[in-house]
Amino acid sequence: MDTRESFTIGAIYEKDGKTPKESHQFRVGRTGKIGNLNDGTPMYFEYSDGHGTLVTSNVIEIEEDKYGVIVTTENTVYRLDDL
Repeated sequence: MDTRESFTIGAIYEKDGKTPKESHQFRVGRTGKIGNLNDGTPMYFEYSDGHGTLVTSNVIEIEEDKYGVIVTTENTVYRLDDL
């Protein structure tokens, strides 16, 4: 990844990449930084308010565009938007 530092969790989807993951909707809108993002290992997203870290299942795909990053894990799809 390039020099991106902070993100907002823009959306969290089921594995289909379209259906909002209801059990994770309280995380949408939270800001933070990525502590770890590598294929085959969990993503660590450290919340900027200091109240914890989101730890995912193993990452299987990372896609970057000019708006942010889409991270696909074994169980979920996360859209992280640039701040």
